[in-house]
Order: sequence, then C-alpha cells, then structure tokens
Amino acid sequence: MIFAGGIAKTHAAFLLAAMTVCSPQATPTVQMTFTNNAPVEINDKSSAELGSFHISTTFSHTRNEIFTVGGLMESNFAPEYRILFMTETDPVSGLACISPSQISIAVNYAPRIYIASEVARGTCRYTVNMQHEVRHVNTDIITFNEFLPQIGTAVQDAVNKIRPMGPTDAGGLTIAQNRITDIVQEALVRKTEEIEKIRLSRQQMIDTRAEYLRASALCQGQ
Repeated sequence: MIFAGGIAKTHAAFLLAAMTVCSPQATPTVQMTFTNNAPVEINDKSSAELGSFHISTTFSHTRNEIFTVGGLMESNFAPEYRILFMTETDPVSGLACISPSQISIAVNYAPRIYIASEVARGTCRYTVNMQHEVRHVNTDIITFNEFLPQIGTAVQDAVNKIRPMGPTDAGGLTIAQNRITDIVQEALVRKTEEIEKIRLSRQQMIDTRAEYLRASALCQGQ
C-alpha cells in the first residue's frame, strides 16, 4: 500500500508539471518581401470622373485659378501577414501549448496611373501628366525601400516577446492563437500607419500649386 501510494503521488506530480509548463521554442525570424509591379496605365475615365475619386493630397489656390484633374496615381499600402503555428500536445492530459513557428509579411505594390480620357496619348499634355504621376510612383518606391525594413524590425521585436502559450484545451488554444495574431497585427498596423504618414507627406510635396502651374504652362493650347 505504501509502495502503491508512492507511485500515485509521483504520477500526480508528473501530471501537474505537464499541465502547467510549456517547453521553450525557438523564436521565428520574420520574413519580409516587397513585390514592385510596374504601373498600369488607364486612359478611359474623364477628368470629371477622376475628380470624383478620393484624393489624399490637397493644395490651396485662388478663386480665379481653375485646375482640372488630368491624371491620378492610385496605390494601396496594406502589408499582408501570414502566421504558421506549432502545437505541442501532452499525450496524457490532452492539453497543448502553441507558439508561432513562421511569420511572413508581404507588400505587393501595384500602382495604377489614370490619365484623363480627354488627353490623347502621345501629346505633350499626356506626357506631362504621365511624368507627374510617375514621380508619385517613384516616391512610393523610394519610401518603401527606405522604411519597409522597419516593419520587419517592429514585428520581430513583438514576436521576440512571445512565449509558448498554454497548456490549454482546444478552446483555450484558439484564444491563444488569436492573442498571438493580435500581437503581430498590432505591431504591423502601428508601424504601417507611421510609414503611411511619411508617404503621404512626401506625396503632398509633389502636389503643390507651384507644380501645377509649372506643368500647365508646358503645353500651351492643349
């Protein structure tokens, strides 16, 4: 009886340890990719239609100055992320621990350049409008190349603080997975918003009254 009791106590102690401790796991390295697609040219919308688009930049002008929208550059800066998870299940209790095993972030840059349909291809006005919009595209690319590594660093710093979560049952496992996802997403969104402010500030420096007056004077009569 004493021998059996000793076994029971030892077994109980083993289960208690298995249910409360998760094994340390290697922290995954965040992988960043940037795909730079060539701009797509679109020339089937009128100046009035382009003027109805949401335009992020603004500029002041006098009442006597009338500017029409001859071209627009449209792009989307929304990094996508993917997280793979690893679970470690205790065969006795059925409880499991979960941790991230792979994290990747992808930025797919696919700008679209709209030139008003009233502007014929090959004309001076078309060329001037295109050059202006290409400046917007190049500014985006320069900004992304400069600051996208900061996204990877910010997410990596957040991931470095994540420890295996659990042990827990299936319901708790889902909660833990969502919490890990939230940590990655919060770091990604925070840094993305910082870069977006820089990007829009640089784009605003292109869209100025002086620039529009300069461009307008290049193609007299068109």
